[in-house]
Amino acid sequence: MTAGQPEAYAASVRRMTRIIAIVAVAGTIVSAFIWRRQGIVGFPIGAGLSYLGFLRWRRVVDRLGSEGSAGPKAWLLALMPLAVALLLYAILKFSRINVMPVLAGLFVALAAAILEAFYQLYART
Repeated sequence: MTAGQPEAYAASVRRMTRIIAIVAVAGTIVSAFIWRRQGIVGFPIGAGLSYLGFLRWRRVVDRLGSEGSAGPKAWLLALMPLAVALLLYAILKFSRINVMPVLAGLFVALAAAILEAFYQLYART
């Protein structure tokens, strides 16, 4: 690792966190038009789960980057998608919340990662 990489990583994480918040708010507004009240409730739930997944993977990357600390066990990493699947099942089965805005909200962190990648490509040119 070079001397500038930790600062670049920290800046990238800060940008992605801001992008997640912006996409979550914008997505909630758009989903309100598409799914009405269901979108206002469902999209932020999915976006929140997406943000929790982002935090989880950030912690994994931080542990892998530090010397002397063991990374998380593989079965612990498998619990996050399982927990999300169980939560989505409970939402679909036991509530009146439409699962489609929740699923759409789950892509917020992915959208932030893609936008950050475009930013990195643009910033280097």
